Amino acid sequence: MAEVQNSFYNEDFLENFSNGVITAYKNFEECEKINEIEITEVSAAPAIEEKESFIIKVANLFYKILNPLFDVLKEFYNSFKEILPLIFDKFIEGLLVYSKKTKKQLSISFEQIFKIFQFFGLEEIYPETFDKINAALQWKICQVNWIDRDFLHSYKNSLLSNTSIEIINAINDLIDLLNMIEKEKENDRQFEEEILMILES
Repeated sequence: MAEVQNSFYNEDFLENFSNGVITAYKNFEECEKINEIEITEVSAAPAIEEKESFIIKVANLFYKILNPLFDVLKEFYNSFKEILPLIFDKFIEGLLVYSKKTKKQLSISFEQIFKIFQFFGLEEIYPETFDKINAALQWKICQVNWIDRDFLHSYKNSLLSNTSIEIINAINDLIDLLNMIEKEKENDRQFEEEILMILES
């Protein structure tokens, strides 16, 4: 991030950017002067075409002005993508802490949160994030249905072959825990039914 900020404050970059803005604007003005002469000579030119031509020229002007920024913005986006898994991890941790303190269940599912972050470029989730959810489930901080097993399976299948074994293990551990909790719930339900049948007989 510091490198990206430094590139914004780099004197050579700022000088080149300023020169680019001035040159682009001068070219734009010169084109407009030539067009004004042509329009006065040929007054029958349609007004719609003039407006469209003007919009295209303005768009070209902005492109020429902003073009030097594209590489910097691309570098910034790549840097942002690098820290996005950490931001996601801290966001999930914050939600779990909030749920623990307030005793409120989370209304937005893990999958929905992931898709929002995915829109901004999130690809990989830290294994620590899955470990935190694992612990939260064991301590009953969040509901079992907050994170979906189908989503975990599909996410694991979408990972690249060179994904670290820590991530795969963390996902598998979480899936195993969800299966175990589901099995325990089913056993409890069967036990309650059996007790009810004994009491009714």
